[in-house]
Amino acid sequence: MMMLRAVMAVGMIIFGMVAALLGGVVLFSALRTGGITVKHGAGADAVTQVLTYAAEPTRFLQFTGLLGLAPLLVGLIMARWGFHTIRRR
Repeated sequence: MMMLRAVMAVGMIIFGMVAALLGGVVLFSALRTGGITVKHGAGADAVTQVLTYAAEPTRFLQFTGLLGLAPLLVGLIMARWGFHTIRRR
């Protein structure tokens, strides 16, 4: 059981740090350039949206929060939990 807890903690640290890094990069890039490009769908049905702060500030901030800030915060919480679990024992 201890090994499972250790493996889970290390996994949370790695996964959390990757999520925080990607969230931070998206957040920094979006705030620096003032735009986010979102693509969804595949093949001929692919749709590309370009959201800019100047054109749609509310929607831009919503996507920035969901794609940048949320992964950053959740990743940091996950990594903190992993470090806390390892240090506790």
